[in-house]
Amino acid sequence: MSKQLIYLTLPAIAEAIESTLSAFPYRCYQNYFTSPEQRRKLFLYILKRIRARYTVLIDDPQPSLNCQTVSLSPEQYLYIKEFAQQGICHLIPENCTRK
Repeated sequence: MSKQLIYLTLPAIAEAIESTLSAFPYRCYQNYFTSPEQRRKLFLYILKRIRARYTVLIDDPQPSLNCQTVSLSPEQYLYIKEFAQQGICHLIPENCTRK
């Protein structure tokens, strides 16, 4: 029996990261998180701090679930955005914070 775990919060996290990064004043922030390794660290930073929503699909080679349609409450999305901002500030190197 094959099982597939799908995190439903990942699309919201990706959207929150993009939205938050676009609001930062320095290009260094955006450039730093283009690295897949740094982006992964930021995702993990957020995932460790939120209640993850996920589902398990069993024996379904073509899942009918569209993860993009899963909606979060405005409060849940706000928490994710706050953690994205905290994570960016926590992970960014010190030389990016100086102008």
